[in-house]
Amino acid sequence: RGTLALLRTPLDEPNAVGVELTRAVHASAERTGWQVELQILTETDDWPSAVCHALLRIGREAITNAERHAQAQKLCVSLTRTQHLAHLTIMDDGCGLPMHPPGRPVMGDGHFGIQGMRERAEYLQGSCTVRPAQPRGTVVECIIPYTASENFERISDFQVIAHE
Repeated sequence: RGTLALLRTPLDEPNAVGVELTRAVHASAERTGWQVELQILTETDDWPSAVCHALLRIGREAITNAERHAQAQKLCVSLTRTQHLAHLTIMDDGCGLPMHPPGRPVMGDGHFGIQGMRERAEYLQGSCTVRPAQPRGTVVECIIPYTASENFERISDFQVIAHE
C-alpha cells in the first residue's frame, strides 16, 4: 500500500519535484534499509509543471521498481539540469533486469511500468532508458527538455499514457 500511495501522491507544490523525490527516496530507504546517495536540484521553478509531474512519476516508478525487485543495498538518485534539459538518473546496485537480445529488458504481460516511464518522457519530447548498471544493478535515465512545448500546456495528468 505504501508503494501504491507513493506512485499516486501528487506534488504538494507544482514545481517541487526535487523535494518530492527526496521524500520518496527517504521513505523507501526506511522500508528497505538502503544506503542512499542524493544529488537533487531543488530549484525547478522555471520548469513547466508537466515536466515536474512527469519526472516525479518516472522517479517514483523507478524507486518502486528498485524496492520491489532489485534486492539492492544502495540507491543513487540524481536530478540535475543543463541549459535546456532536465536529467533524472536512478541507479541501484541490485540484481539487475533480465535481458534478452539485443539488450532490451524483458517485460512480461501486464507489466507497463518501464513502458509508462518511456511514454511519459517521449510525450514531452524526452527520453527514458533502462539499462544494466556496471558492475551490477539497473540504471534508469530520463532526459526531458524544460523549454516551451505545445504538450506542456495541454496535459495536467498523464493517466492516458501511463496505462492506468
